[in-house]
Amino acid sequence: MTVLICRQSDVAAHWQNIRADFRRILPENGAFYDIERLSEDRVQLRLGNGAAETTIRYDGQRVHLVPFLDVVSDQPQNYWLAWYESWKDPQSGQGKSRRQFHSSSITVYAGSPGSNKYQVLRAEWAGGEVVGNGKDQKVVFQGKGAAHPHWHLSGLETLGTAPLQLVDDVVADSDDELAMLARELGAEDELLGTIAFPSQSRLERIDPAWASIHLATSARWAQKEWTGQDGPHDMHATDPESCGEIRSWLISCVRYLQSELQTQIHRGRW
Repeated sequence: MTVLICRQSDVAAHWQNIRADFRRILPENGAFYDIERLSEDRVQLRLGNGAAETTIRYDGQRVHLVPFLDVVSDQPQNYWLAWYESWKDPQSGQGKSRRQFHSSSITVYAGSPGSNKYQVLRAEWAGGEVVGNGKDQKVVFQGKGAAHPHWHLSGLETLGTAPLQLVDDVVADSDDELAMLARELGAEDELLGTIAFPSQSRLERIDPAWASIHLATSARWAQKEWTGQDGPHDMHATDPESCGEIRSWLISCVRYLQSELQTQIHRGRW
């Protein structure tokens, strides 16, 4: 197993290809999708037509969001997508003309336009690190025995606070009829206590550690049994072999989540 190392020019072309892919599969509601370079080796997806939709991650970072689902003209966009990718100096010391893949991830957020959003789900493919020398050299991944690529139930990180924040936004909005009525009755606290969801008792039964578990998105367990944390782990942890593999995995994740979410919405689950 080896890590993915590419020429810097190939990485730049890879990012442009991903931008074209996103423009092809994301909603065509007037949005213009573009890539913002956060540094020489880090990029994120954003709206490039002057519009801006952002939110604060559970770790305090502000991220740009783009529309995730096609909606009819009289309905708001309530689901959003963030994409982030990073490369780095190769461990092999091949110089700045080549870059080593570090990580590519998408995160789905929920929330109305203009309000703070909360994370629902994240998919990430983190590259490996070369350790050892000679015959002992091998590629290892973060999280002992963890799957790469993987899903994270990141919504559990914000399950306890985000719904309350969204209700707070309603109460603070002077144009909202429910908020105005609550003020007239002097019942802001009662309103929050009544409609905030989920309840504290429910939250106490959910361990936020679930949000850190790596749920495999590309495992070969049917062909090769995993023997445990002592490894090997190559049946569910691999480095991409090309930029094309990153793109294929990334766009497939987006399409799959779009399809599943639309199916549940049409069934009336949301």
